[in-house]
Amino acid sequence: MLLRAYTLRASLREFVHNELDRKIKILVLDNREWEQIRYLLTLLKPFKDWTTALSKTAGVTITKTWYVYSRLLAHVDENRTRMSLKAIKWKQDVGIALNACQDKLKQYYDSPRTGQGRIYNLATILDPSNKTNLYRVSLLGNVRRQQ
Repeated sequence: MLLRAYTLRASLREFVHNELDRKIKILVLDNREWEQIRYLLTLLKPFKDWTTALSKTAGVTITKTWYVYSRLLAHVDENRTRMSLKAIKWKQDVGIALNACQDKLKQYYDSPRTGQGRIYNLATILDPSNKTNLYRVSLLGNVRRQQ
């Protein structure tokens, strides 16, 4: 819905400005608010992409969970660090929100040795298409040296 609003922002702005009702006119967003929406869209894009990709899959997706969580955690961590260094207050607030996002992902991602993390880990290893190939890539996407 945010993407649609961002794409149609010029039309939305025109519609609100042409509206006679004052209650609707206060809903117009300024350029700063549209910039905030653009930031949010950039931050949320990987979540949308993975959700769409996994939703299109007809088969079992638990074997992909480990990889998806790893990619999403790396994305959140990279942006969390970057946003916390910003001087603008709302960008710092986004960094704080990303801390909560990271905590929530870690709650489900867990350690590969305990809880749900163990299930994702085992499912990944048991998938013949993955085997241990997935573990040759680190959490940050760097290829580990083959021994």
